[in-house]
Amino acid sequence: MIHLAKILPAKLLGIKVVKGNFNLVQGTKKGQKSNRSFKNLGHGLGGFSQPAQIHLYATVTNDRGDEEFEIMVKKDFRSHFRRFSQKILDLIEQEVPINFQVEVRQNNRGDYYYAVAPDDFTAWTDRIKQKL
Repeated sequence: MIHLAKILPAKLLGIKVVKGNFNLVQGTKKGQKSNRSFKNLGHGLGGFSQPAQIHLYATVTNDRGDEEFEIMVKKDFRSHFRRFSQKILDLIEQEVPINFQVEVRQNNRGDYYYAVAPDDFTAWTDRIKQKL
């Protein structure tokens, strides 16, 4: 991940929190391989997991004008909160800032994406930690 020095203003349109899920299944074959969402537990049991996701929908003012974007913020929260309990997820939704700044980043494949600027993200997590 490459950080670019470009910081842009953004306005919140909405937030979507998708809760994680784990389903246990029977009838798993002995040689079935585990992967990112499936784990072979042995004795004919397997588990499908879906991680929690947190998406911000925002209007970002860039050089092309105002554009709507989806910003995924769960990975950023992972360094502050080990587990996402229902209380933490509710506080994330309650304390989301209306106006914030985003930072332009580039991943290893060369694609550009937006992330909440570090100063605004720190202020957001500090407000959540005060209410815990």
